Amino acid sequence: VEAWLLSIASRLLWNDGQFAKSASVAQNAITLIENDSSGASRETVTNNISPTLFPLLARLHRYRSLAAEGLEQSHLLWDDCVRSHRMACLRRDVDTSSTLLNIMLRYLLNANQVEQAQKL
Repeated sequence: VEAWLLSIASRLLWNDGQFAKSASVAQNAITLIENDSSGASRETVTNNISPTLFPLLARLHRYRSLAAEGLEQSHLLWDDCVRSHRMACLRRDVDTSSTLLNIMLRYLLNANQVEQAQKL
């Protein structure tokens, strides 16, 4: 419930143009879900996230990406997007992996890296 409320707060902050706060709230919610309140580390999280949270996790990654784009700092998310995409694929989370793939493609196309986007 807390992560869902944080996703709404992130969206409202983004709508108000408060991109830094929106990105921070979205990142806190992502961390909350990935740690799944069990204190699991990022390396062992593949089996700890309930499949019912996958769409919410995808939404939070999208909000964080939109906020970073508003701050013109989307390039700072690249490493985290790649790592999160890898983890989503390992846990067979289609929602999050496709969202992260779209985020990475959007970044590459905005940076005029069409050949790199085709390889992705």
